[in-house]
Amino acid sequence: MLFSTAPGYTPTRDILVMVLIGTFAILIRFAYIKPSKEFQIYKLILLVLGIAAAVDVFYHVLLVSSVAYPIAVIYLLRFLYHALLFTELPFDIIKFDRSLVIGSKNSPKAETLVAYLAHMFTGMNTF
Repeated sequence: MLFSTAPGYTPTRDILVMVLIGTFAILIRFAYIKPSKEFQIYKLILLVLGIAAAVDVFYHVLLVSSVAYPIAVIYLLRFLYHALLFTELPFDIIKFDRSLVIGSKNSPKAETLVAYLAHMFTGMNTF
């Protein structure tokens, strides 16, 4: 094995995410796609997910590393991983909202549905 990781963790899923994002990047580069706002959001989602996957691998490698890294570095990597995932969520919601077609363009039903889904996926409770 090239590197040691935390018990119970395998970097397979994170590396698979990075490989898929690399494949998408190659396909995007060679395909003719008309630039649009939705496409820019899609590329941003891919970028944020790729960075989050790399940060997660680094976190788990440093966690069991034989070199004594400052604990602040390990906490910073974990915080960065979660911050990237929470940053990516609004982009998913915006992309979903723009692709949702219900009634007219300014339909309050679509906005209500997207707000409900965002509430459901984030688990935020409003009082």
